[in-house]
This record gives sequence, structure tokens and C-alpha cells, in this order.
Amino acid sequence: QAWVDGEAGGKDFWYHNRGEMRRFWLGTQMTIRDAFKVHYLMLLQNDRTPARGPRKIGYQSAFSAYVEWDLNKSFSNLGGGNWTIGYGKRCLPLNEEECDSSKVMPVVERSAISNRLFILTSGGSSPLGAWVRHSSGPWKSFFGLYSTDTAPDWGNWDDGFAWIAQVERDMAAEFGTDAALLSAAFYYNDTKRGDDMLSGGLNWAASAWTVIEEGPWTFRANLIFAEADSTNALQDGALWGFVGTVQRELIEDKLEAVARYHYQGSQNPQGIRMYSRYARMAGLPQNEAIPALAAGRGDEQHALYLGLNWKICNHNIKLMSGVEWERLSSGSTEVYEGV
Repeated sequence: QAWVDGEAGGKDFWYHNRGEMRRFWLGTQMTIRDAFKVHYLMLLQNDRTPARGPRKIGYQSAFSAYVEWDLNKSFSNLGGGNWTIGYGKRCLPLNEEECDSSKVMPVVERSAISNRLFILTSGGSSPLGAWVRHSSGPWKSFFGLYSTDTAPDWGNWDDGFAWIAQVERDMAAEFGTDAALLSAAFYYNDTKRGDDMLSGGLNWAASAWTVIEEGPWTFRANLIFAEADSTNALQDGALWGFVGTVQRELIEDKLEAVARYHYQGSQNPQGIRMYSRYARMAGLPQNEAIPALAAGRGDEQHALYLGLNWKICNHNIKLMSGVEWERLSSGSTEVYEGV
């Protein structure tokens, strides 16, 4: 359930999204001969209730489907750390919020700029690719080459290519904390006119983040720079953003408080976009009919989130609640402000 109290297009409004089934998955994972991991996860819902549309239950897409081979389990003399290769449909580790599954993330929704860097096909599934993962001591790395084909199922290699490189360093010993990591990733999209495009509409993106845990506290920070690829000059060009999150356990393993600040900006007047749910849904013609809000575009956005999470059975069953204030502007024009 979500409610929005805001102002946009010279109109004050109150909107209730009438509830939504956010995620309904079915999947399996198995290990073969201790070296091969087979993973499959399908999406089983498409709920358009907030837009006064239908709620569809049934197969929608193969969200992730891949095979990984742990080379060290097959070749005991293989040196240089631990090596894993994989092929199939898998998420790209491009920002901090994306690296947390929806099951364990501390906020109800990821930030808008993190969602833009959550690279998917137009069918809502992970793109098809091949990758190598490596770890040695405190270091981990990932390199992947992906097809930009947008099929919701398996896909092909007939369109453009996108590649991603990511590196991570465990810094707990250096920081003297319970846990700490530093990570950076770079994404590049190589397509030509007529090729399918993956979500986000980006030429390239660079992201650096840290997660630090000490006692009941967790601190997360993510800095992002990117360049949009759009035929609309108002939406093209550079964009940037920052996400900072603080978590505090109030009752160990039971009750948690969360605060998050999110900022994004762009070179051009419509270079960034609000998250598609809640406020933008309110602007649709069948709801509050505010076109600028439904589009949700501007060049600067600030958002502050405060929430409480009650873990009934760890992350398997929990209740999450949050309130978020946000403001979107384009030049000197305020597009939206509300909670």
C-alpha cells in the first residue's frame, strides 16, 4: 500500500495506489558434481492495479537463468585465486542497491538513479551474457559481456553489446570494523542504429560504493556518473547522483531504523527521471491527470527516506514501512514536491 500527498502542475493532490503485488517469483537452484551451479528464476506477476489496469498472474519472463562453472573444483592445480565462468541471463553488479536482493534491502524501493542502473531487457528480465568471476584474498572481480537483445526469455546475440567490469576490496581489517567493502564498476553500451537497447538508455556508467558495518550500525554510500543516449536533446548528456543510507538495529535481529538521502542531477532539463511508482503513477490520466508528473522528468531531484523494518522471521518474513519526501525540478520550474 502507498499514499502520496503532493503538489505538481499547480495542483495539490492525494493519491492511494490501491495496493500492489510487487514480486511473485518461482525458481530453483542446484549444484552438479560440486562444480556446476544451475540457476533459474521466473517472474510470475505483472500488477497494473495502481494504473487502474489488470493484475496478471502467470509466467511473464525468465528473470535470471544461468549456469556457472567453478573451475577450481574441477582443476585443483589451477592457481591465481578462485575462478568461475558463467553463461546465461544474470543481473549486472553496477551499483550498491542492486547488489542487495529485494529480500534483504533495507528500504521499500530502491532509489531512482539506482533503478536506472538496474540494467534489464524491455521484457523485464536480466540480459543474456557471459562472464568471469575471480577472487583472491580480499579482492573480488567480475567481467561480463552482454547482448543488448531485449527478449524476455533467452534472447540472442544479433544486436549490440554491453560490457561491465567490477572490482571489490574487503577493507574490514584496514578500517577496524566488523565488515567493510569498497567497490567500483564501469558499464559501456556498444550499439548502432536499429539495435535493441537495454534499459536505462545509457552510453556508459561509472559507479563507486562502500558498505561499512560496526555493531548495530550499517553505512552505505554510492556515487554515480553516467551519460545518457537519447534522440531527444533534452534527455541526452551527462547525469550524476549520490545515495547514502544509514541503518541502526534498535532490537537485535528484530527492529531496524533506516534513513536514506538520494540526489540526482543532469546536464539537460529532462536528463533524469523519478522512480516509476507512486508519484508518477499519481500523474497518469486515469488517476490525477498531471502530465508533467506522469513523465517525471527534470534536471535535479532530492529525496529523503525514513523507515522502520520489523523482522518477524529474519528476512524471510518482515514488515517494512517508510515515508519519503522528494522534490523534482527542471531549471527554475518545480515539477513535483510531496511525500
